[in-house]
Amino acid sequence: MFGGGSSGGSSTTESILPMSFQDEPACAGMCPQLTYMQRIMGYAACTGVGFLLSLLGTLILFGGTNSKNIRIFAVLYVLGNVVALCATGFLLGPKQQCIKMWLPTRRWSTAFYLLMIIIVFIVALLRQSVFLVLFLLFVEILAGTWYSISYIPFGRKIVCSFFRSLGVFGPCFYVYDSCAESCKSNSKSSSTNNVFSGSSSSSSSNPTASVFGGSSSNNNSSGSFFGGGASSAPAASTSKSSFW
Repeated sequence: MFGGGSSGGSSTTESILPMSFQDEPACAGMCPQLTYMQRIMGYAACTGVGFLLSLLGTLILFGGTNSKNIRIFAVLYVLGNVVALCATGFLLGPKQQCIKMWLPTRRWSTAFYLLMIIIVFIVALLRQSVFLVLFLLFVEILAGTWYSISYIPFGRKIVCSFFRSLGVFGPCFYVYDSCAESCKSNSKSSSTNNVFSGSSSSSSSNPTASVFGGSSSNNNSSGSFFGGGASSAPAASTSKSSFW
């Protein structure tokens, strides 16, 4: 009565957890199995450390905007972003986070954001020009913002609609709309060609077979319509078998 509820409690806890927690195979054996509370604690710890690193980098700038302080700020800010990315890995799991990061809707923004993190970190350590570091850091902040907005439902559409209403970025949106329209037209034409790309020998005698991908060389239209192939049986028997 008082000591036999361990298995039932664990199954209840597993049913309460989201599907991403249950399906995570411990990062393919490299990460230990974490409970729900341990994931929350890891998320909170990484978020706090990332925010602290970014805050320290910002406070260093108050000591003077010389080249050394700017480079230290860039390094600390980049490290803070990396730790913050690890925070969502604790919450969702490494596998689920990688899947979400490389979805078709955000794979390019993810790749550009990670690339800018690496570039800013290397340029800051190599003690390049301060203006170059600041410019790359600004681009990295924009890339991180665009990446974060992709997780908000309709976030990108809202931001784009806001900048469209300003009118200042009209030429940029004109180029974007032109490229998007050309890509759509190319995809539609390629899909149409794939639909109507039937066999050359059956395109003249059996147009229905070419629409549905049939490749029979005879004139049995009903058989090719339902997926019938190169059968040399009589017409009556072929018609009956093709319908049934």
